[in-house]
Amino acid sequence: MKRKIIGSLLILCLIFAFCACGNSEAKNAAAAGQTALASGNYEEAAKQYGFALDNGYKDEEVQKQFDTLTSYLEAKDYLETGDIENARASVEDIDTSVVEGMEESVILLEAEIGVREEEITANDATLLIIKHLIENGHYTEAEEAITEVSGKNLSESQKDQLDVLRSNLSSLSSVANQATDDDASQADQMSGFTSLDAFNSANNYILTAANSNTTYSQYTAINSVEGPYTNDKGVKYFIVPIGIQNGSSTSVQFYINVYADGSVKEYDY
Repeated sequence: MKRKIIGSLLILCLIFAFCACGNSEAKNAAAAGQTALASGNYEEAAKQYGFALDNGYKDEEVQKQFDTLTSYLEAKDYLETGDIENARASVEDIDTSVVEGMEESVILLEAEIGVREEEITANDATLLIIKHLIENGHYTEAEEAITEVSGKNLSESQKDQLDVLRSNLSSLSSVANQATDDDASQADQMSGFTSLDAFNSANNYILTAANSNTTYSQYTAINSVEGPYTNDKGVKYFIVPIGIQNGSSTSVQFYINVYADGSVKEYDY
């Protein structure tokens, strides 16, 4: 029985010794936190306070100071990562009366957040302008604006928006350049399209049509081509009369519009 009692007492002594050791470490951490706080080392103060509180240290003032330091450090971290909304929310939770001498640091932090908010607002406006420039086909101006804003301090979401705008601009510019090349090619084609080309095209049209409709075998293109004209789409064309040969004369039966883009259309006049 005595052995059991002695064993239990030893266990209790060890427990008390362990608790006393833990409380001692917590008190030492709290003291270290106060020293760090007095020197303005807020990160170290928060670290030591956190250890003390996690290990059973009970002190309302230390808890308040720890919460205030945590809000301050979180606001700084949010600012560095560009999360301005949470930075503003965290800095508004700071009670500067809890930590002596902290007011100036908080004022400076609020000023930094304010500057960053203005930057973000300005960048948002620029991104919106770029979007409108692209939508209205002002690709050169949009490219210049993208180059300029790329050098700014953009938030992560703004970087994502810029990537999308840059991709859209690249795609639309490519299409526009291709359309310009096609227009130039069509213009070259039109400038070289002559009445003789139209006459030959009309004859080829008649010969091809005769393969499926024997009625066309009696027709021939008459070399009295009219034009050139331009339709409402800006395409150059000639009017070629189509007739039936009767001896030395030819009677007109209908007309064919022969376009510079290669299309042909019959008309009765």
